[in-house]
Amino acid sequence: TFFSLSHYAVHKFRIPGQSICDKRSGRATASVYYIISGSVDFTTPTGELSAKSGDMLYIPRHQRYTAKWQGAPDIVFYGIDFGFDIKSEFGTVTGNTSVHDNYVLQKCDKSVFENAEGAFENLYNKYCNPAEHGFDAVTDFYTFFAKLLSVLDKTVLTVPDSPVEKAALYIEQHSTEEFYIDDLAKMCGLSPSRFYSLFREYTGLTPVEYKNTVRIRNAQKLLESDKSS
Repeated sequence: TFFSLSHYAVHKFRIPGQSICDKRSGRATASVYYIISGSVDFTTPTGELSAKSGDMLYIPRHQRYTAKWQGAPDIVFYGIDFGFDIKSEFGTVTGNTSVHDNYVLQKCDKSVFENAEGAFENLYNKYCNPAEHGFDAVTDFYTFFAKLLSVLDKTVLTVPDSPVEKAALYIEQHSTEEFYIDDLAKMCGLSPSRFYSLFREYTGLTPVEYKNTVRIRNAQKLLESDKSS
């Protein structure tokens, strides 16, 4: 078996004024943020967390939250999305689909870096120039993450099991397609009425609201990526 970086992207976001980010449907990847300007208040099912300019944040995969951002005057931050797998020559090892990306939401001790903002800037610049720095961009992230890992609170985010999780993942992966409640319920082995009730309980949203939230999130990500380029 071997350790593999399965997903990696670095962005620099600049958003004027205020912004509300609705991730009640949960994140698809883990992320590390560094806030250059502005502040943010997270509300999660288990509590709240605030961060401001100069803070570094770790956000686990599947974390559900709403985030209220306030500019100073603009919101400016680096965001690194990532994921790790353990693989063998036959593919991903079952049961190891989330390695080091499922710790609790937390502010990180940035003193482990001599210059935290500079570390993010280095990763961003190399990620944006893959022809010249493609290999360095990846190896530098491994070095970066090894330092970060040494100071993370490694309490694992608890995501309750639910028979509707399969449907939620399906919607995440097929948000541009139409679907029927009866088909989603059948996928989960539930009656339509029971599925609908459990889905709202699990996500806080109806299946249609969940799909629309995923669509908006994906559209915002594309728009913010365009603004940062």
